[in-house]
Amino acid sequence: MLLWRAAHEAVVLVDEVRLVDALRHCVEGAEPRDTEPLPDAARGTALGACSAASVARVGNVLRAHLTADVPRPRPAGVPLTLGYRVREMRATPDWELGDWPAAHALARRAMGRADDLREQGTWRPTDQERSSAARIGRDLEPPGRTAAFGCPAPSWPERAARLVDTAAALSVAASELPGDAPGGPGPLARVFDAAADACARLRADKEEIDALWAAEPREPADPASWELSHLPGVLLEQTEETEDLMRAVAVFLWVLACS
Repeated sequence: MLLWRAAHEAVVLVDEVRLVDALRHCVEGAEPRDTEPLPDAARGTALGACSAASVARVGNVLRAHLTADVPRPRPAGVPLTLGYRVREMRATPDWELGDWPAAHALARRAMGRADDLREQGTWRPTDQERSSAARIGRDLEPPGRTAAFGCPAPSWPERAARLVDTAAALSVAASELPGDAPGGPGPLARVFDAAADACARLRADKEEIDALWAAEPREPADPASWELSHLPGVLLEQTEETEDLMRAVAVFLWVLACS
Protein backbone atom coordinates (compact mmCIF):
# COMPACT_ATOMS: atom_id res chain seq x y z
CA MET A 1 0.00 0.00 0.00
CA LEU A 2 2.84 2.38 0.83
CA LEU A 3 4.48 1.64 -2.51
CA TRP A 4 1.24 2.37 -4.36
CA ARG A 5 0.98 5.65 -2.47
CA ALA A 6 4.56 6.61 -3.31
CA ALA A 7 3.97 5.75 -6.98
CA HIS A 8 0.76 7.78 -7.00
CA GLU A 9 2.43 10.87 -5.56
CA ALA A 10 5.47 10.63 -7.86
CA VAL A 11 3.29 9.79 -10.89
CA VAL A 12 5.43 6.78 -11.79
CA LEU A 13 4.97 3.05 -12.07
CA VAL A 14 5.39 1.05 -8.86
CA ASP A 15 8.48 -0.53 -10.42
CA GLU A 16 10.04 2.95 -10.65
CA VAL A 17 9.33 4.07 -7.08
CA ARG A 18 12.58 5.15 -5.43
CA LEU A 19 13.14 3.31 -2.19
CA VAL A 20 14.10 6.57 -0.43
CA ASP A 21 10.78 8.10 -1.51
CA ALA A 22 8.83 5.10 -0.22
CA LEU A 23 10.73 5.33 3.06
CA ARG A 24 9.42 8.85 3.62
CA HIS A 25 5.95 7.36 4.05
CA CYS A 26 7.15 5.09 6.86
CA VAL A 27 6.86 7.71 9.59
CA GLU A 28 6.90 6.17 13.06
CA GLY A 29 3.36 5.72 14.36
CA ALA A 30 1.79 6.43 10.97
CA GLU A 31 -1.27 4.38 10.10
CA PRO A 32 -2.57 4.39 6.51
CA ARG A 33 -6.15 5.47 5.99
CA ASP A 34 -8.79 3.78 3.87
CA THR A 35 -8.64 6.80 1.58
CA GLU A 36 -5.01 6.14 0.55
CA PRO A 37 -4.63 5.83 -3.25
CA LEU A 38 -4.90 2.24 -4.36
CA PRO A 39 -5.81 0.53 -7.62
CA ASP A 40 -9.47 -0.50 -7.64
CA ALA A 41 -8.57 -4.20 -7.73
CA ALA A 42 -6.64 -3.87 -4.46
CA ARG A 43 -9.37 -2.27 -2.36
CA GLY A 44 -10.94 -4.62 0.15
CA THR A 45 -8.00 -7.06 -0.10
CA ALA A 46 -5.11 -7.84 2.21
CA LEU A 47 -3.02 -5.32 0.27
CA GLY A 48 -4.99 -2.49 1.83
CA ALA A 49 -4.97 -3.93 5.35
CA CYS A 50 -2.14 -1.93 6.93
CA SER A 51 -1.42 -0.79 10.46
CA ALA A 52 1.16 1.36 12.22
CA ALA A 53 3.08 -1.80 13.09
CA SER A 54 3.12 -2.98 9.48
CA VAL A 55 4.29 0.47 8.33
CA ALA A 56 7.21 0.23 10.75
CA ARG A 57 8.13 -3.23 9.44
CA VAL A 58 8.05 -1.98 5.87
CA GLY A 59 10.36 0.86 6.88
CA ASN A 60 12.84 -1.59 8.35
CA VAL A 61 12.79 -3.65 5.16
CA LEU A 62 13.35 -0.59 2.98
CA ARG A 63 16.28 0.58 5.12
CA ALA A 64 17.87 -2.87 4.87
CA HIS A 65 17.64 -2.79 1.09
CA LEU A 66 18.98 0.75 0.87
CA THR A 67 22.11 -0.24 2.80
CA ALA A 68 22.56 -3.77 1.42
CA ASP A 69 25.92 -4.84 0.04
CA VAL A 70 25.75 -5.64 -3.67
CA PRO A 71 28.01 -7.85 -5.83
CA ARG A 72 28.70 -5.00 -8.24
CA PRO A 73 28.76 -1.30 -7.37
CA ARG A 74 25.75 0.53 -8.76
CA PRO A 75 26.56 3.16 -11.39
CA ALA A 76 26.77 6.67 -10.01
CA GLY A 77 23.55 8.62 -10.45
CA VAL A 78 21.35 5.56 -11.03
CA PRO A 79 18.37 5.76 -8.64
CA LEU A 80 17.65 2.70 -6.54
CA THR A 81 14.08 1.89 -7.47
CA LEU A 82 11.86 -0.94 -6.31
CA GLY A 83 12.09 -2.80 -9.62
CA TYR A 84 15.85 -2.28 -9.91
CA ARG A 85 16.35 -3.74 -6.44
CA VAL A 86 14.08 -6.74 -7.13
CA ARG A 87 15.97 -7.53 -10.34
CA GLU A 88 19.26 -7.04 -8.51
CA MET A 89 18.24 -9.56 -5.84
CA ARG A 90 17.04 -12.11 -8.39
CA ALA A 91 20.37 -11.95 -10.22
CA THR A 92 22.56 -12.00 -7.11
CA PRO A 93 24.41 -15.34 -6.76
CA ASP A 94 23.40 -17.47 -3.78
CA TRP A 95 19.97 -15.85 -3.56
CA GLU A 96 18.00 -18.54 -1.76
CA LEU A 97 14.97 -18.35 -4.10
CA GLY A 98 16.93 -18.80 -7.32
CA ASP A 99 20.68 -19.24 -7.64
CA TRP A 100 21.52 -18.98 -11.33
CA PRO A 101 25.20 -20.06 -10.97
CA ALA A 102 23.92 -23.33 -9.48
CA ALA A 103 21.67 -23.81 -12.51
CA HIS A 104 24.62 -23.18 -14.83
CA ALA A 105 26.76 -25.67 -12.90
CA LEU A 106 24.01 -28.27 -13.19
CA ALA A 107 23.91 -27.84 -16.98
CA ARG A 108 27.69 -28.19 -17.25
CA ARG A 109 27.61 -31.31 -15.07
CA ALA A 110 24.91 -32.77 -17.30
CA MET A 111 27.15 -32.25 -20.34
CA GLY A 112 30.13 -33.78 -18.54
CA ARG A 113 28.13 -36.82 -17.48
CA ALA A 114 26.76 -37.29 -21.01
CA ASP A 115 30.30 -37.16 -22.43
CA ASP A 116 31.49 -39.70 -19.86
CA LEU A 117 28.62 -42.09 -20.59
CA ARG A 118 29.19 -41.84 -24.33
CA GLU A 119 32.95 -42.43 -24.03
CA GLN A 120 32.34 -45.42 -21.72
CA GLY A 121 29.85 -46.89 -24.19
CA THR A 122 27.08 -46.82 -21.58
CA TRP A 123 25.17 -44.35 -23.72
CA ARG A 124 25.00 -44.83 -27.47
CA PRO A 125 23.27 -41.79 -28.98
CA THR A 126 20.49 -42.70 -31.40
CA ASP A 127 20.08 -41.18 -34.84
CA GLN A 128 17.22 -39.13 -33.42
CA GLU A 129 19.45 -37.75 -30.67
CA ARG A 130 22.25 -36.87 -33.10
CA SER A 131 19.77 -35.22 -35.44
CA SER A 132 18.28 -33.22 -32.57
CA ALA A 133 21.75 -32.19 -31.42
CA ALA A 134 22.64 -30.95 -34.91
CA ARG A 135 19.35 -29.07 -35.32
CA ILE A 136 19.43 -27.35 -31.93
CA GLY A 137 23.16 -26.68 -32.09
CA ARG A 138 22.86 -24.73 -35.35
CA ASP A 139 20.55 -22.17 -33.74
CA LEU A 140 22.13 -22.04 -30.30
CA GLU A 141 25.17 -19.83 -30.74
CA PRO A 142 24.23 -16.38 -29.38
CA PRO A 143 25.04 -13.35 -31.54
CA GLY A 144 28.04 -11.24 -30.60
CA ARG A 145 27.62 -8.58 -27.92
CA THR A 146 29.58 -6.00 -29.90
CA ALA A 147 28.85 -4.35 -33.20
CA ALA A 148 30.26 -6.12 -36.24
CA PHE A 149 30.19 -5.38 -39.95
CA GLY A 150 28.35 -2.12 -39.33
CA CYS A 151 25.52 -3.79 -37.39
CA PRO A 152 24.64 -2.46 -33.92
CA ALA A 153 25.16 -4.73 -30.94
CA PRO A 154 21.92 -6.37 -29.80
CA SER A 155 20.12 -4.67 -26.94
CA TRP A 156 19.57 -6.46 -23.64
CA PRO A 157 15.87 -7.14 -24.41
CA GLU A 158 16.94 -8.74 -27.71
CA ARG A 159 19.54 -10.88 -25.97
CA ALA A 160 17.12 -11.89 -23.21
CA ALA A 161 14.37 -12.69 -25.73
CA ARG A 162 16.73 -14.99 -27.61
CA LEU A 163 17.64 -16.84 -24.42
CA VAL A 164 14.02 -17.18 -23.30
CA ASP A 165 13.09 -18.50 -26.75
CA THR A 166 16.03 -20.88 -26.51
CA ALA A 167 14.62 -22.20 -23.22
CA ALA A 168 11.35 -23.06 -24.94
CA ALA A 169 13.10 -24.73 -27.88
CA LEU A 170 15.29 -26.82 -25.59
CA SER A 171 12.32 -27.93 -23.50
CA VAL A 172 10.43 -29.05 -26.60
CA ALA A 173 13.49 -30.89 -27.91
CA ALA A 174 13.94 -32.67 -24.57
CA SER A 175 10.32 -33.82 -24.56
CA GLU A 176 10.73 -35.39 -28.00
CA LEU A 177 13.75 -37.54 -27.10
CA PRO A 178 13.59 -41.15 -25.93
CA GLY A 179 14.13 -41.84 -22.24
CA ASP A 180 16.68 -44.15 -20.67
CA ALA A 181 16.02 -47.75 -19.68
CA PRO A 182 14.55 -47.00 -16.21
CA GLY A 183 12.09 -44.61 -17.85
CA GLY A 184 13.73 -41.31 -16.96
CA PRO A 185 15.14 -38.72 -19.37
CA GLY A 186 18.21 -39.77 -21.32
CA PRO A 187 21.59 -38.01 -21.09
CA LEU A 188 20.88 -35.58 -23.94
CA ALA A 189 17.42 -34.77 -22.63
CA ARG A 190 18.98 -33.99 -19.25
CA VAL A 191 21.37 -31.56 -20.93
CA PHE A 192 18.48 -29.90 -22.77
CA ASP A 193 16.38 -29.63 -19.60
CA ALA A 194 19.21 -28.17 -17.50
CA ALA A 195 20.19 -25.66 -20.20
CA ALA A 196 16.55 -24.67 -20.65
CA ASP A 197 16.23 -23.98 -16.93
CA ALA A 198 19.31 -21.75 -16.99
CA CYS A 199 17.90 -19.70 -19.87
CA ALA A 200 14.37 -19.54 -18.45
CA ARG A 201 15.63 -17.80 -15.31
CA LEU A 202 15.76 -14.57 -17.34
CA ARG A 203 12.07 -14.72 -18.25
CA ALA A 204 10.72 -12.63 -15.34
CA ASP A 205 13.30 -9.88 -15.89
CA LYS A 206 12.62 -9.82 -19.63
CA GLU A 207 8.87 -9.48 -19.09
CA GLU A 208 9.38 -6.65 -16.60
CA ILE A 209 11.77 -4.73 -18.85
CA ASP A 210 9.48 -5.20 -21.86
CA ALA A 211 6.53 -3.82 -19.84
CA LEU A 212 8.55 -0.84 -18.60
CA TRP A 213 9.74 0.00 -22.11
CA ALA A 214 6.19 -0.27 -23.47
CA ALA A 215 4.94 2.03 -20.70
CA GLU A 216 7.23 4.89 -21.75
CA PRO A 217 5.15 7.70 -23.28
CA ARG A 218 7.72 7.99 -26.03
CA GLU A 219 10.78 5.98 -27.02
CA PRO A 220 13.76 7.06 -24.87
CA ALA A 221 16.25 9.16 -26.79
CA ASP A 222 19.16 7.20 -25.30
CA PRO A 223 18.25 3.50 -24.98
CA ALA A 224 21.66 2.70 -23.48
CA SER A 225 21.13 5.12 -20.60
CA TRP A 226 17.59 3.78 -20.12
CA GLU A 227 18.94 0.24 -19.84
CA LEU A 228 21.60 1.39 -17.39
CA SER A 229 18.98 2.77 -15.04
CA HIS A 230 16.81 -0.36 -15.20
CA LEU A 231 19.29 -3.24 -15.51
CA PRO A 232 21.53 -4.03 -12.51
CA GLY A 233 25.10 -5.05 -13.20
CA VAL A 234 24.54 -8.51 -11.72
CA LEU A 235 21.67 -9.09 -14.17
CA LEU A 236 23.97 -8.19 -17.07
CA GLU A 237 26.53 -10.62 -15.64
CA GLN A 238 23.88 -13.35 -15.47
CA THR A 239 22.96 -12.66 -19.09
CA GLU A 240 26.58 -12.81 -20.26
CA GLU A 241 27.23 -16.02 -18.33
CA THR A 242 24.07 -17.60 -19.75
CA GLU A 243 25.22 -16.74 -23.27
CA ASP A 244 28.61 -18.29 -22.49
CA LEU A 245 26.84 -21.42 -21.24
CA MET A 246 24.89 -21.64 -24.49
CA ARG A 247 28.14 -21.44 -26.43
CA ALA A 248 29.42 -24.38 -24.42
CA VAL A 249 26.19 -26.29 -25.10
CA ALA A 250 26.54 -25.52 -28.82
CA VAL A 251 30.06 -27.02 -28.84
CA PHE A 252 28.83 -30.08 -26.94
CA LEU A 253 26.03 -30.61 -29.46
CA TRP A 254 28.34 -30.14 -32.43
CA VAL A 255 30.74 -32.79 -31.09
CA LEU A 256 27.83 -35.13 -30.40
CA ALA A 257 26.33 -34.67 -33.84
CA CYS A 258 29.66 -35.32 -35.56
CA SER A 259 30.85 -38.23 -33.42
